[in-house]
Amino acid sequence: MIMEGLKSGRYDVGICTSEPILPEINYIPLKRQELVAIVPKGHELSGHESVKLSELVEYPYVDYADYVGLWPTIHRILEDENISPKVVAKAPDEESIAGLVSEGFGVSFVASVYSLKDFDVEILKVERSDCYRTIFMTHVKDRYLTPAVMRFIRYGLEAELKKIRALQH
Repeated sequence: MIMEGLKSGRYDVGICTSEPILPEINYIPLKRQELVAIVPKGHELSGHESVKLSELVEYPYVDYADYVGLWPTIHRILEDENISPKVVAKAPDEESIAGLVSEGFGVSFVASVYSLKDFDVEILKVERSDCYRTIFMTHVKDRYLTPAVMRFIRYGLEAELKKIRALQH
C-alpha cells in the first residue's frame, strides 16, 4: 500500500518495511527490530530463554495477515527453515497476534514491539542470526522533493544517528 502511494505520487515519503526491495525506491534504514517467538504464559515452551523456529511448528500458529508488510520477511525466514506452520488465525499487527496467543489460540513469530509486555505471553529469543526486520524511510528515486520533505528526511536520519551515538557511549 505504501509503495503504491509512493509510486503514484500520492505520498512523498513512506515509513515501512519492504520486501522485495524495488529498484525505483530509495530506502533509508531507520531501525532494526528483533523478531521473537511468543507463546502463552504457562505453555510448555514458556520458561525457555530461546527457541528454534522448528519448535514452533508443533503448535497451532497465529500469523500476520497476508497484506502486512512484515509477512514476506516472516515467511521467507520460515521457508528458509523448511517450516510450514499450521495457521489457525491471521491478524494485522503484533498486538492482535499477542492477544490471540495470550488466549491460547497458538504460538507466533513476530516483531519485538514494546506493547508485547502488556499481554500474557512469554517472549522468547529465536536461535537464528538474521531474526530482525529493518524499518525504512522511503521515497521515489529521481523525483523532486520539496524543501520541507527534504528537512523531514534529514530529521529522521539525524534522530537515528543520535540514537546510535547514544548507544556507543
